[in-house]
Amino acid sequence: MHSFIGDYTCKIDPKGRVLLPSAFKKQMPEDSRDTFVIKKDIYEKCLILYTIDEWEKQNALLREKAESLQQRA
Repeated sequence: MHSFIGDYTCKIDPKGRVLLPSAFKKQMPEDSRDTFVIKKDIYEKCLILYTIDEWEKQNALLREKAESLQQRA
């Protein structure tokens, strides 16, 4: 997983798409540069950017935790 820490300004095009700085894309694996999930952080005033692969991993972890909690109930 890649981390980008700091303040960055990104533009939003007329279709509502976020245009990422090219420096971000250059640091990411080539097969993960086209589609992202952006989530508002619940603790900090920031956005969190996930590649699709990382987003799916995070969702799988959450599903496992939810299933574990249901089994205990």
